Amino acid sequence: MITLMLLAAGVASAQRCEPVSSEQVSSLMQAALLDFATLDEDSFFDTAQQAQSALGCLDEVFLPPNAAAYHRLMGLRAFFDGDEDSAVVAFRASQAIEPDYELSAKIAPVGGKLHRLWIQARQGPNPFIGSFNAPAGKYAYVDGTETRTRAEDLPSIIQYGSGDGSVDWTGYVAPGVTPPVELPEMAPAVAQVEPELEPEVEPEAMPEPELDLEPPPPEPVVSEQPDLSTPPPSRDKNRSERGKGGLVAGTVISGVAAGALYGASAYSRLQFDADPSPEWFWMTNGAYYGSVGCGVLTVTFGSLAIFTGGRR
Repeated sequence: MITLMLLAAGVASAQRCEPVSSEQVSSLMQAALLDFATLDEDSFFDTAQQAQSALGCLDEVFLPPNAAAYHRLMGLRAFFDGDEDSAVVAFRASQAIEPDYELSAKIAPVGGKLHRLWIQARQGPNPFIGSFNAPAGKYAYVDGTETRTRAEDLPSIIQYGSGDGSVDWTGYVAPGVTPPVELPEMAPAVAQVEPELEPEVEPEAMPEPELDLEPPPPEPVVSEQPDLSTPPPSRDKNRSERGKGGLVAGTVISGVAAGALYGASAYSRLQFDADPSPEWFWMTNGAYYGSVGCGVLTVTFGSLAIFTGGRR
């Protein structure tokens, strides 16, 4: 539930933005679902955040199918945050609009954790319907339908407009939160304030240090003659041999590590397909990119070893 409160606070806050259409928000949602299905975690969160920000800039009514898709996206976002309760609540809001909709097996494989949460949402209690007041002279839309009632125990997309299809305000209202009775004012632009410059203060004259003009007595110089009877060992040769041995060892170790990590990533991906949990997601990506890094190190160390061995 904490996740839904945070998501709702981010959208409902007053903001300055360019008007966007329902089609633009839907495109962002579709891109986020594709990122989720392909295990691109960073892109998923970035695109989902863009969809959240765009929702608050809508200039038209967000129809019920779009609202249902948005609730599903918020459920996936909560799932990846590890907040299973918020995921179930968001899925319930989606199912209240489209009761016959089923998640794709690519998104939620049958028997996996996400699929179980979707089933749990479907088996939840009936929504608790309550009424709310809209700003004077404004039409209210809840998840794309003109009404002044909403499920108080579920998140809702609330919009206020003039009745001609245009929208003056859109907010993602969390469960238990009362929609605003007055239209939230747009946040003023941040004023540019020049910092106050402190007056320059001339530094005080520093007293000149007293100099000791008497030079110290010279130290006796002891001349030692080097022993030229035995030639010193070649340092360059020893250093070259030690360097080559270290590079060969690094090549072998990084190669073994690359193979082990790649095998681990393949195993983790199989586990994720059976149970798409955040833990298997992170293990799959971490092992895969680790194997790529070790492979690069293997090629680098091997090239340096060949170069070192051929140089005399």
